[in-house]
Amino acid sequence: MVGYCSIAQLNATENNWPTEMASVINTTRLTVAIANVRLPVSQMAMAAFIQTISTLTEWLQFDRFHDSVFHVSGATTSARLSIFSAPQLKQVYVQPNMHIRELYIYKTAIEYLPRGLRNMINLEILQVHAGKLTQFNLGSLSSSQRLSLVDLSNNRVASLVGIGNTVNIAMLELSVNELSVVDMAFFRQIENLTYLNLEDNRITRIECSQPVSFNSLAQLSLATNQLSTFQTPGMEFPELVDLVLAGNSLTSIPRNLAKYPVLQRLDLNRNKIALADLATIRLARNLTSLLLRENRITSIVCSSPVSHDRLQTILLNSNQLERLNFSGCNFPKLTTLAMRSNKFSVVPSNVFQAFPAVRISLEGHQFRCDDLLSYNKELKERRLYVNTVWGSAPCPTNGDFLIGQQEKVCCVE
Repeated sequence: MVGYCSIAQLNATENNWPTEMASVINTTRLTVAIANVRLPVSQMAMAAFIQTISTLTEWLQFDRFHDSVFHVSGATTSARLSIFSAPQLKQVYVQPNMHIRELYIYKTAIEYLPRGLRNMINLEILQVHAGKLTQFNLGSLSSSQRLSLVDLSNNRVASLVGIGNTVNIAMLELSVNELSVVDMAFFRQIENLTYLNLEDNRITRIECSQPVSFNSLAQLSLATNQLSTFQTPGMEFPELVDLVLAGNSLTSIPRNLAKYPVLQRLDLNRNKIALADLATIRLARNLTSLLLRENRITSIVCSSPVSHDRLQTILLNSNQLERLNFSGCNFPKLTTLAMRSNKFSVVPSNVFQAFPAVRISLEGHQFRCDDLLSYNKELKERRLYVNTVWGSAPCPTNGDFLIGQQEKVCCVE
């Protein structure tokens, strides 16, 4: 059984400390936590300590590190190296190393990626989080590396610097940085990119200085930025499944959806859309979920007839809808229509006839009892959800009626 062993102080000035530590680890098979390390008075004492102790463990983690420089030698043999909470750390130097596969650097003052990073030939995961990085320079990496994740979130990255050759990164995390204008041509140098997160930056514009086809990209998030439009000239997304544009300033559903032939989920929550024209999804033939929560939508239309046989979910919670008009919209697979907290005074008519398999949620509205009684069948079959209470709990309205032994619909007489 894996346990935990705490050592108050390790005296690394003694010659036999590696033997004693190896004995503790091999005998107890515990995770060993060392509160303090006493080092010899030497400029390279810390580097020598790291090199030696790495031979004793697969995972070497520094919860607190107080020096300004961290050296990783080629003889550092731990597969996973973590540095947490090192506010004084400004430089990480890496010698050619074939052992380290995961490198985590959190809460530091470093402004550049570790020098020599490209020499970690077997590195798979790189996380430099909550630091002071100002740029992401692909020259820090080697084309021979195969990285499953590069996470540079929560830094100050404001520029992306390319190189002449390609690199291999499957997932790239650049959220919570300071990017403003993004040239998507930069990412053509990452051929196998499947996931790109640019959330919570300051992005006002997406552009492309050279044509690019993102042949592996399946997930793209630009949430919580300052986009007022989303135009992608020069870009193709043949494998994109999930597009997240929530938390921007878009005023309409993007009209260039033909560029996303396999798109399944489009997230437009928390924008400034007032009119939702569902005819725009016609060319996104594989779309199953359309998310439009917390916009300013007062009207739903299909400006031209559209038939879509994959769409299953439309989320319209927290908008300003008073009525619906699905004329011209043929969505035979629609099963979820969420419209909580809008401005409906009556249950929208003909929705159940238009979409026979649909379930509608309308919680957060006050409807008249006689209106809801006409939907008693749908309420009991859980195809219509409105405000209800259970058991002896009172309704906040002046009327109610039962739809089960314990559940009451709350309504207005």
